[in-house]
Formats: sequence, C-alpha cells, structure tokens
Amino acid sequence: LGVGPKPVFIDKLNIKRLAQAIRQAVSDTTMQARAAQLGEQIRQENGVQVAVDIIERYLAD
Repeated sequence: LGVGPKPVFIDKLNIKRLAQAIRQAVSDTTMQARAAQLGEQIRQENGVQVAVDIIERYLAD
C-alpha cells in the first residue's frame, strides 16, 4: 500500500531496525501523502454503514 515502512519481523527486531522504521514513517513525505490519500478513500467508503447493511441482510435471511 505504500503507507508505512516494510514490516520488521519479530525475530529480526532490534533497536536499530525499529528506529530506522520509525524514522522512515515520520520523515518520508511520499509515504505520508499516500497514507492521507488512503485515509480519505477509507472515510469515503462509509465502512460502518456498509457493515451494518451486510449484518442486517444476513440476519434477515
């Protein structure tokens, strides 16, 4: 999705790798712009209402 750094797997996690991931997340403006764009898309989906509609249809059957 391009909205965060690559995952750091727990068996490879150390202070240096965690610090690098945090630095990338807070300083990469392209990543931040993509996260903002994705956030807007998610807000426009009206996910809560869609979920309620699906549950109501399921319960009505």
